[in-house]
Amino acid sequence: MINRLGHYLKFGATALVVSGATLTAHAAQIDLLVLYDDASASRMQGEPAVVLKSWQDQINTMYRNSQVDLQLRIVGVERNDFASSDMTQALMTVARSASVAQIRDRVGADFVTQLHQSGNCGVGYLSVHPNYAFNVLGAGCGPAALAHELGHNMGLNHSRAQGDTSGTEYRYGLGHGVNGAFGTLMTYEWYYRAAKMSVFSNPRIQCRGYPCGVEEGAQGEADAAKAINNVKTRVADFRPTKVGGPGPNPGPTEPEEPTNPNEPTEPTDPEGTVQNGNYLIKVAATGRCLNVNNSRWGMSDVVQWSCTQAPNQQWTLTSQADEFVKLASTGTQGCLNVVASSRRAGANVIAYRCSERESQQWQLKQVEEGKFQVTARHSGLCLDAGSNANGSSLTQATCNGSDSQRFHFSKM
Repeated sequence: MINRLGHYLKFGATALVVSGATLTAHAAQIDLLVLYDDASASRMQGEPAVVLKSWQDQINTMYRNSQVDLQLRIVGVERNDFASSDMTQALMTVARSASVAQIRDRVGADFVTQLHQSGNCGVGYLSVHPNYAFNVLGAGCGPAALAHELGHNMGLNHSRAQGDTSGTEYRYGLGHGVNGAFGTLMTYEWYYRAAKMSVFSNPRIQCRGYPCGVEEGAQGEADAAKAINNVKTRVADFRPTKVGGPGPNPGPTEPEEPTNPNEPTEPTDPEGTVQNGNYLIKVAATGRCLNVNNSRWGMSDVVQWSCTQAPNQQWTLTSQADEFVKLASTGTQGCLNVVASSRRAGANVIAYRCSERESQQWQLKQVEEGKFQVTARHSGLCLDAGSNANGSSLTQATCNGSDSQRFHFSKM
């Protein structure tokens, strides 16, 4: 839709992760101010700054995997509660607010995000201009949704499948997808009947065996990574840098696991089973947690990520018939599911609308103290973390007894 100022408003969906890429040594730094209302703070368990630090790290991983030469730094997290039940109205209110403008100038924020209690996952101005570097986001929608809305603020449109034919600055500033395989960050993934990958379209990298984009000048061109890189200096200069410090580490090092002396210990059941309840599920090989990159549209990537105990890392285990269990994401209400009920080794495991399908039923077998093998009922294949990389997707694979196929269940 178009507002009366003539700048497009774009509504976002969501999503996480993919095969690798490199980041140059001189990535441009963009500074973000995040405002939140009381409902959003409650959704983030009263600690929005802690949750947003994790989002920052995950978005920077998305940029790095996409070959986007940006680093996001959150320079302010402040309360801004006001009455509005409509995201579009909230966006215009924040963009016109004198008090928000003062905070933005004080911290030197290039972009401003308002976390909001209601509406879709997000809405943002489709523009490359400092006066329209604003977006509004649902607090439960996660880091991929924020990356999506920031993409709109950098001139990116959705995808050709959704009727869009160009970004604001470059024709190829679009998302891309392949039916039944993937949709990149700027797409609505259900148009492709697939889970979203948390990368921007880029024909130089691979998404589940396909190029993640289409070369400039080719039919269906889609290269959002190139479009962002073309404007990176402009957007990083929307406001002069005010907040000191080096910002996020631009190198490829992964965030360290947080230390929490009060973290629950692994459950020890004398019968070698895990009882019904809420759990963190940790990969034995890496100690990272199964993390859902939330999409409200039904399919969300499940990846391993440094443990934060956020709702999208919490799983509710419920016993089913014949000693199988169902694992439902507490933060998204989707169940652990093999994509398209595939029986193929290497098929992705996602969070999908809970149902009675066998591809959502899993058998837990304790293979050594505190470590469980998780086997899909319909295929007999094992849940597998594969790569040791932070943000790598979960798949099903031929059972081999490795620690990438063994999981700790930590009771919440």
